[in-house]
Amino acid sequence: MKDKIEDQELAESVLIEPVHIERKNIKERLKYDFSDKEKLELGRELARELGELNQCEDELKEIKANYKAKIEKGQAAINYISQKIYSGYEYRLIGCELVKDFNAKYIMKVRLDTGESFGGRPMNPDELQQSMDFKGQD
Repeated sequence: MKDKIEDQELAESVLIEPVHIERKNIKERLKYDFSDKEKLELGRELARELGELNQCEDELKEIKANYKAKIEKGQAAINYISQKIYSGYEYRLIGCELVKDFNAKYIMKVRLDTGESFGGRPMNPDELQQSMDFKGQD
């Protein structure tokens, strides 16, 4: 019976004493399981982002390729010009005159830009034959 009295006293003390409880809404970072609908939407968002990323990467590759080509073109030009400076000359098509001296049986070439003669040598038998000039005759 003693137990019954103690339980009754406890029950009366709970009823008599005011209960002091405070409640407050707070935020905690807790695990959240996505619904199937949310997973589907996340999948769509992921696909969209991947598409945009791939497009950006493709554009970047194209830009890099363009600049690489420009750099290579510039390097080739620099190398070409540097070689000219280093050697001090280049080969060009320059107007020349072929001079055949039939009295001396000698052929030479003369540059029209500088008047310098070069490539002189004796005529071979075929070159000793003079061509006939038929200008002015009908």
